[in-house]
Amino acid sequence: MDGFGKKMTSRRGTVEAQKKTLPAIDCTSGWRRRWEKPTMVDRSRPSLTVIIPPHRCWKEKRTTDGTSCGYVVVQMPRLCFSTVIIYVLNEHNQKLEWIVGKWRSEFSGKIFWPTVPTMTFGEELVINEAPIAKSANVQFLNFSARAWSHSTKDHFHDEWGFLTVDPLGNATLMTTGNNGFTTYETGTVSPNKLVLTLKDIGRISFSRDLPVEDLRRTFIRHDDRYMEQVIEMRTATHPKVGYLEHTRVVYTKLK
Repeated sequence: MDGFGKKMTSRRGTVEAQKKTLPAIDCTSGWRRRWEKPTMVDRSRPSLTVIIPPHRCWKEKRTTDGTSCGYVVVQMPRLCFSTVIIYVLNEHNQKLEWIVGKWRSEFSGKIFWPTVPTMTFGEELVINEAPIAKSANVQFLNFSARAWSHSTKDHFHDEWGFLTVDPLGNATLMTTGNNGFTTYETGTVSPNKLVLTLKDIGRISFSRDLPVEDLRRTFIRHDDRYMEQVIEMRTATHPKVGYLEHTRVVYTKLK
C-alpha cells in the first residue's frame, strides 16, 4: 500500500507480494534487492567474491499508521550492482568449522570459586571467519564474548581475540579483555572438541583480581544446536595444584 492506503501494483503483482521475496541482504544503505537473481562466484581469491548481477531494488521505510502492508515505497525501483565477500576457512581452520557462528546463553552460565558466591550469568559468544592478513599469510577466526549477570543484568566482562589452527593441527587462541587480562592459549582440536591451556598471561598492574597462574578452556559441541564451554583455573591461592572449575556455560546456536 502507499501512504494513502491504496494498493500499488506492478508487472509482477502487488507490492505486498513482492515484499515476501526480499532477502536479509542490503545492496546499499536503505536499498533492498529481490532474491530471484542468480549470483556469480569468483573463486580465484582466498575468499569467495559473490557478484550479484544487476537487479531491481526498492527504497523503503516502515509505516506507523497501522496499515496491513507495513512498508511504504518511497522511491521507484532502480538498477543496483552489488558485491558480497564471503570468507572461506582454509584447510587448517576447517577443523574449527563446527565452532563458527553466534552462540548465546541467557542464564545457563555458572560461576564457581571458593572466595566468591556462586552466580548465574548469560553470555554471547561470536566466532567468525576473517580475511587472511597479507603481512603474515595466516588466517585467524575473530573471537568475541560478552557476559552479564542474569539477575541484575550488570555487565561482567568483554573478551576479544583471534583463533587459528596451524598446519600440524595445533590451535592457538589469543584474547584480551576489559578485566585487565590478556592470554595466549594453545591446545588440540578434535571433532566437536577444543581444549586450550594457558601458555602466557599479561595483566595491568592495578588489576584487583588474584593473579591467574594457570588456565584450561574446553569447548564441546554436543550437537548442531548446543555447545558448552568450561573454564578451569588456578590462582595464587586456589588450588595448590591442578585446576578448579571456574565457569561453565551451555550455549544455543543462533541462526
